[in-house]
Amino acid sequence: MAGLKYKLAHKRADKDHWNISDRAQRKRLISMLKDMIMQHENEEALATKKRSPRQEKPIVAAEDEIPESEVGIEEKPIVESVSKKAA
Repeated sequence: MAGLKYKLAHKRADKDHWNISDRAQRKRLISMLKDMIMQHENEEALATKKRSPRQEKPIVAAEDEIPESEVGIEEKPIVESVSKKAA
């Protein structure tokens, strides 16, 4: 198990009270939690900047955008061309 431990206050064995009041402990806890939140948000922001952009599917060009060298080229099924040679 892994985690963090923060010390808000301490109480000595021979004393009956904590070194700081309940109100001071609450304030200290709130400030620690705020710091932790800011730290996690900064880490998350850095992680999203380091991610590589998603690979998008290529966009199919419209007919008027097809290069002239590729216009008029038709693909014929292999089976059709083989059957014509046999006949």
